[in-house]
Amino acid sequence: KKTKKNRMDVYWPEKTQEHKEADEVDGDEHEEPALDVELTLQDVERICRESVEDWPPHALTVLNNMRHRFPEYPVEGIVWRMRKNDFVGGKVMAAIRSTGAKEVEMVPPSAVKVGLPGSFPWTYQNRSYDKPLKVYKEGGKDWSFYNMRDSKIDPCGDIPAQGKFKVTEVKRGNEFGFCFGRIESAGSAKDATYWTVLGLEVNRTHWTTNDQSRSNNCDRSYTDAQRCDS
Repeated sequence: KKTKKNRMDVYWPEKTQEHKEADEVDGDEHEEPALDVELTLQDVERICRESVEDWPPHALTVLNNMRHRFPEYPVEGIVWRMRKNDFVGGKVMAAIRSTGAKEVEMVPPSAVKVGLPGSFPWTYQNRSYDKPLKVYKEGGKDWSFYNMRDSKIDPCGDIPAQGKFKVTEVKRGNEFGFCFGRIESAGSAKDATYWTVLGLEVNRTHWTTNDQSRSNNCDRSYTDAQRCDS
């Protein structure tokens, strides 16, 4: 084992004896993922060595947003600021900004909404003739669009080959441009949120993924899911 000084001391004017003590570090156990990787609750527990059982539902979004806005500010520091400010995003941002931390223009690390008003809800169809689309329930310590895209979490169901389903919202990930559809899942809990991976945006007519097809003026079709005519 080796020791290193806690990085939080660099940013926090409110020093405590606990913050001044050296932390024991075992290998890469507490290393932070790359900035373009969305943190999960599991990551927070690993990095900060504290429980997140008492976190409100929006807390992880606040953390990922602050991490991307202040890329040099440590995750432990963001979490501490979040708790001090009751997980209110605006207050957390102001508190971090007051330390003089480097701030950059924010592009959400998780996903951004796609489509013009009125684009959704809409019916889509699984393009594949033999493979189902996996369905994932939002929530849990390992939940993230990143993990869903890479099948690192277990699905709760699927949409059969050539099956039709209703999409109520689409988000595009910041990494590689993969899109995710929030779907209506029949017979499931009404207060739960379900997603499937739609794939990349494409032009339905020419089957391309050029810049035009990635705009809000595209026909909102995807490599794994076709937008139905009605």
